[in-house]
Amino acid sequence: MTKTRITLPLFLYLLVLYFLVLACAQQQPLTGGKKDERPPQMNKEASISNNQTNFKKQELVFVFDEYIQLQNATKQVVISPPLQKLPNIKTRLNKLIVEFDEDEVLKEDATYSINFGEAVKDLTEGNPVPDFKFLFSTGDYIDSLQVQGTIVDALTGEPVAGALYLLYKNLADSVVYVDKPFYFAKTNTDGTFLIENIKAGIYKGFALEDQDLNYLYNIPTERIGFSADTILLTDSTNADIQVAIFEPYALIDKPKANLKKYGLVTLAFKRTPFDADVELEDIGQTSFQETVGDTIKVWYHHPDSIDWRIFVHRDTITDTITVKALSKKLDQKQLQLANQRKVRGGKPKVINVNPAKPIPLTFNYPISKIDTSLIIFSEDSVKIQQKIDTFNLAVDSTLVQVDTNSLVFIKAAYAIDSVEQRTLQINYTWKETLKYDLQILPGAITSLYGRSNTDTINLNYLIKEQKDFGTINLHITDMDSLQHYQVELLFAENVVAAFSIANTKAHQQTFTSLPPGNYSVKVIQDLNKNGRWDAGDYDKKLQPEQIATATLEALKANWEVEADVKVTFENGALRMEN
Repeated sequence: MTKTRITLPLFLYLLVLYFLVLACAQQQPLTGGKKDERPPQMNKEASISNNQTNFKKQELVFVFDEYIQLQNATKQVVISPPLQKLPNIKTRLNKLIVEFDEDEVLKEDATYSINFGEAVKDLTEGNPVPDFKFLFSTGDYIDSLQVQGTIVDALTGEPVAGALYLLYKNLADSVVYVDKPFYFAKTNTDGTFLIENIKAGIYKGFALEDQDLNYLYNIPTERIGFSADTILLTDSTNADIQVAIFEPYALIDKPKANLKKYGLVTLAFKRTPFDADVELEDIGQTSFQETVGDTIKVWYHHPDSIDWRIFVHRDTITDTITVKALSKKLDQKQLQLANQRKVRGGKPKVINVNPAKPIPLTFNYPISKIDTSLIIFSEDSVKIQQKIDTFNLAVDSTLVQVDTNSLVFIKAAYAIDSVEQRTLQINYTWKETLKYDLQILPGAITSLYGRSNTDTINLNYLIKEQKDFGTINLHITDMDSLQHYQVELLFAENVVAAFSIANTKAHQQTFTSLPPGNYSVKVIQDLNKNGRWDAGDYDKKLQPEQIATATLEALKANWEVEADVKVTFENGALRMEN
């Protein structure tokens, strides 16, 4: 038997050869040295020719001068007109390959564009190929017309990124439901879009927030916008349009009811329940309703533990919710100020008060009555005690008695807020720069359930000077006297005042004792006169009600701002006059 001996030099040679072959077989990013910032360069001679006419379906191969990778092709690659079948896009070393589905039928006499975005990058540093776009036409020439514009949120006026603008040759109203567009583009981060290489003709245009990426308006929550008129493109015209996108109005869903606690039913909706009417079966209970965001809270109390019903009317539908008899011991939380925090290390924090405003006290439960003999109100060091019999808060009282310690009169008025029954409003002619101490003794405030506060509530106030605040004189002009409007004065995102205007061309209103800061005005075109903004309805060909806003001159302390605004809904901005 013959044995083959491998000498040491031969072994070393084979070992080095093995590792060289292994290294060549693996594509690894290079490390070390200066960072490569140069994007891959296309070899045009070795790649498929761009801007072809009379194009026939074939494999598209693009050759680059270095190895490439494909990232996020689903979102980055945009093909217009959209294909019926997704193409197979892949890389092989330094090649990008696009394979059309074998069942794909290209449209006749149409110009196609494939925009690769930043999907194609080099393998080492991820530098994207810039402005990578491939054009071809199945007809005799490349179309050259374009449509550009902006898609904005109909409610906020903010640009919408990632939305689609769709163009259809088919002018039927149902086209957006059943057909894919002939041309389309996605909006950039600033809400702008551009569709190029369009053929002359008449088109129907839509904006769509396409949730399932199928180029169809087939989900009720997809936001949509549409042009009132068709779009005419000729060799001498291009289109520049703005579209407001909105979520169509839909019947509010049945609420999710929480019935676990005696005295409170929460009805949670999926949106603000402005169109939900809540009716309570009358069994002699005391009740109060409040809306907080997307939830309606029903506070109730009845001396007997019996079942009763709540009826939620939603358009022509009525939901019945049964409130079971529950033990009144389920909730033992004491009556106290809402969001009350324990004070550490001494007196509570001093609260600044606007001298022209009442002091609000909001509790965790609706309140029903007050015993003012258990409230001690002091102005600086002078103690003022109101000695009044317990009375129902539905009636205001200003009666004051002075004791033998030479206490002064204080004409305070207490009233439950007409909208928020958990809030007690304290009115008084406050003296600027003075401090007030409010002490609410146990038993002073009684809730809807007959429970009173068990702890003493101590609050300290400092009345600011009137000169610390400012005034806005708002003048609104150029309104249509036949239209209705809703107007809001906003401080940051908070509504300071809201009011309606109708049957007039001009309106003037003054707002005093406002904190310094930045204010804005919002004017809503209230076409259906229901006192709120309404979204559009494509099926009814209703556009969303228009909104225009204006940022006012910054308000300073002890200053008056003359705000003259002219109502115009062009680009969502009110015209300001200095």
